[in-house]
Amino acid sequence: MPPCTYAACICCAEGLDCENIVLCCKGKGECLCCLGQQCCAADEGMLGPGMLANESAICELGCVCCSCGLKVPDKCCNSWDRCLCCWNAASFPFDAETSYLPEPVCAMYFISCIPQCGCCKPPLPEGKEFPIMLDGSTPSAAKGAPEPSSEMER
Repeated sequence: MPPCTYAACICCAEGLDCENIVLCCKGKGECLCCLGQQCCAADEGMLGPGMLANESAICELGCVCCSCGLKVPDKCCNSWDRCLCCWNAASFPFDAETSYLPEPVCAMYFISCIPQCGCCKPPLPEGKEFPIMLDGSTPSAAKGAPEPSSEMER
């Protein structure tokens, strides 16, 4: 079952993803000039200690399982978090390339009306997935699945 939306209101959404369960929690986000990451999952590396190399940040300081930094603001908010089978995301303004939510969403109690009408609908358009790793990789890439265009070696 793909990720389904439990509740959503315009630029933020939350739901369930029983295919990609994260032990503990992880997430990444930015709000105006602040940015940060947090991770207590075993499949991720440490986020410090010390200054982190981040080209989009003025500075970013890491402390084992979290990091905080400053950047030149270019959007109001853009973030995602995962904890066990739950996820949440927020994006404003919307952008199909860099936002976790590329368009407005509306749902309550697993019944969605935007972007698709129905029960247990995914919040993202077909072919787009939420990241599962802090480096931005999607669930299929995180599990080591081959790209659709690559051939299998014999």
